[in-house]
Amino acid sequence: MRPVISIVIPTYNERENVRPLVTGIAKALSSMSYEVLFVDDGSPDGTKEEIERAARESSNVRVTSRKGKLGLGSAVLLGTSRALSDLIIVMDADLQHPPEVLPAIGEKLMLGCDLVVASRNIRPGGTKGWSVFRKFISWGAKELCYIVLPASKSTSDPLSGYFGFRRSILENVEFRPKGYKILVEILTRASYSAVCEVPYTFEGRKSGKSKLSPREYINFLLLLLDLRHSKPKRSTRPEW
Repeated sequence: MRPVISIVIPTYNERENVRPLVTGIAKALSSMSYEVLFVDDGSPDGTKEEIERAARESSNVRVTSRKGKLGLGSAVLLGTSRALSDLIIVMDADLQHPPEVLPAIGEKLMLGCDLVVASRNIRPGGTKGWSVFRKFISWGAKELCYIVLPASKSTSDPLSGYFGFRRSILENVEFRPKGYKILVEILTRASYSAVCEVPYTFEGRKSGKSKLSPREYINFLLLLLDLRHSKPKRSTRPEW
């Protein structure tokens, strides 16, 4: 039987977070048919082996591995191509995206939304443990998105890494992912109409190391430069 929802989770050196995440997802989606598809970028810390152990204990868990660190964006696209469901949810493996929000995202997809963004910028959402400087950087990046890419205004949180979509909106679309912000590219290149949001609170990392680096800021700017020449295939309309 095909799962109702496929959850795609890119990983790189997240071994300590695999079991708590799998457990949290199982608890959140206990009443729904789902699969969890991890896409691991050759983690040297044993992440892949930990996922394989979880997969032996649960038929809901699968893993696809790649040789080398090829990036989150391309991992999401690969996971989408191998997912069993037509309804896809993308989330991080670091436990900063609470699994408790999954049912709300899944429900909106099943009700007809093409794209569902888990937003930190609508109440009662927010962030935990962020410095004033980090909040300012995040705000500035969002405003830059709005200026350069009008399609990104269809959501209050275009930089969210926690979102769901219908596989059909990616059909016949050529992606050139750079860095972490694959949602920005989906907002600009994909074909969709109904965009919905759910609030969530971005949690602090409990273990492992952040993957955010100066290189990722550069990748973000390069992505914006690339996307500003893309022609949106539709007019977008927020449904909040």
